[in-house]
Order: sequence, then C-alpha cells, then structure tokens
Amino acid sequence: YIFLRLTTISMRFPVGNRSFGLSLLLVCGSRLVPTISASAAFFSASSFPVVVTSQQSLLLATTAFGTTTQTNTPTLTSTHMKMTTAAAASEEIDDSNTRTLRVLALHGSEGNAEEFATCLIPLQNALSMENKMIQLEITSLQAPFTKGGGYAWWTMPPGTRSYTAKEYQGFEESATIVLDKWNGGDSPPFDLVLGHSQGAILLASLIALGRTPYTPSMGYILNGCGYCRPFEEQVNTLKVTKEDVAPRCLFVIGANDQITPPTIQEELRDAFQTAGLEIATLKHPKGHGLPKEKDTEAIQQMVDWILEKATVQ
Repeated sequence: YIFLRLTTISMRFPVGNRSFGLSLLLVCGSRLVPTISASAAFFSASSFPVVVTSQQSLLLATTAFGTTTQTNTPTLTSTHMKMTTAAAASEEIDDSNTRTLRVLALHGSEGNAEEFATCLIPLQNALSMENKMIQLEITSLQAPFTKGGGYAWWTMPPGTRSYTAKEYQGFEESATIVLDKWNGGDSPPFDLVLGHSQGAILLASLIALGRTPYTPSMGYILNGCGYCRPFEEQVNTLKVTKEDVAPRCLFVIGANDQITPPTIQEELRDAFQTAGLEIATLKHPKGHGLPKEKDTEAIQQMVDWILEKATVQ
C-alpha cells in the first residue's frame, strides 16, 4: 500500500520532474523496506500458529493481533500451538540444536482449549529466558460437556464439587478423548502432561487407575488439583514397583486457593508420594489459577523443575 501511494504521488509531478518523483520513490522505498521487514518479523514471532479440529463445524481465524472463532457447538476441540517468543525468534538459533518439548494440556471446569493454551505463554517466556534452545509445543484438549461459558470434563449434581463427588458422569467419554490423543499414533510422545483444576483431577484419576499409555519423560504438572474421590480406593492402593520408573509429579498449590482448599490438594499429593511417585511441591501465595507472568517466583520454580530433566541433547 505504501509503495502504491508513493508511486501515485510521484506520477503527480509534472512530466519534466517525474524523474525526481521516481527518485523520491526509490529513496523512500529503500528506507521503508528494513522497517517493514522488521515489523513482519516481530509479528511473525509474536503470533502463534494454531490448528483447531473438531467433530463438528468450526471456523478459526488467526492473525498477529489475536484470534477470533465461530463455533457450532464443537464436541471435541484440540488446539495445537508451537510457542516461540519474539526474543528467541530475533536471534539466530541453529534449529538442529533446539529441543521442542511436547506438552499435553487439560483445562479446568468452564475453560476451553484455546484459552488454556495461552495461559501457558508466561511459562514459555520464562523458559526461553533460561534456555533459548527449548521451545514448548502445546496440544490443548477441550472437554466435551458445556458448562457456564466453557466446557467441563464431566457433569455433577448442583452444588457438588469434584473433590467430594461420588461419581464423575461422563468420565469415560473424557478419558477416551485424552487417551486417544495421548497415544498419539505416529506422533512423537508427549514430554509433559499438565492439568489445571478439573483437568488435573482427570489426569490424577488416569494415573491412579493405571490407564496412562506411558510416563512422559518430564512427568506431570497438577495445578489446583483436588482429590479424585470416586477413585479413592485406586489412589490408596496405587504402588510404583521397583521395575517402574517413578513418574515425576509437580503439585502447584495456591495458599489462598478458594476453589480447591490446599489441604485437599495436599491429601492427594501425600497419597501419590506414598505410592512411590517422585513428588515436588510448588506452594505460592496466590489462588487457584495457573501462576501468571507477574508471579515471577512461582513461574521460575516451574521452569527450574522442567529444566531438571529438559537438558538439550
């Protein structure tokens, strides 16, 4: 558009002076090219390629400035997002030395796949500051049941909480969605599985039931995770044998969590530790949500935990 406008301006000069006008076009154009290229590089680095698939119609438009969606009640949505920060993209990095960590992410009750994937951007930014050779590739799954303004992994009677419920109605449907993606077919295995709130309880339930297809190399992150009460017997009898590699598991607990009391989260954590899992606890002063960018200490502890295993080969 800018070049077109300059061309138009140059053609307005009298015939005898058009060479001056064209010279102006060339000079201005040469000055603008680096600026335009730099701007394009910035927006390319700041926008994330997102692919969404569903069993019903779904329209997704992605730009450098944001994302808009139009949906017709999708029953299954998977958002795939490869995160590279602008800072890392601006440097010349040998791709052969870059390690991509594949993360399977499960949102909480009334959340959605796309929104939850963006919640992990602060973690990627902090990770990039520590080690620019490591990138996160997020696969965020969407729960099948509508609830409030989002989706849930199961349904319960009004007033019932997941950590008090006797049954998770729809659990098998959700488990199938997660395990189908987790198995992956020909795709590389996931390095990390991360769940928040109800998504974390779903993940903990699959661990307790022994239904995880494999143990991710980085392990599991459970944020704001309540006790999976319908599977309490399986939790109490869970045991990692000497032949097994003890799964790493990071419990992220907000001291001021008003949704899932910290004592409930610690009850599950202690049961998993008794079972033989390699447990770490990150307790921060905030509430139920994932630590945000301003929660620098909590984010840094998550990065440190990941980097214990995520050394670049």
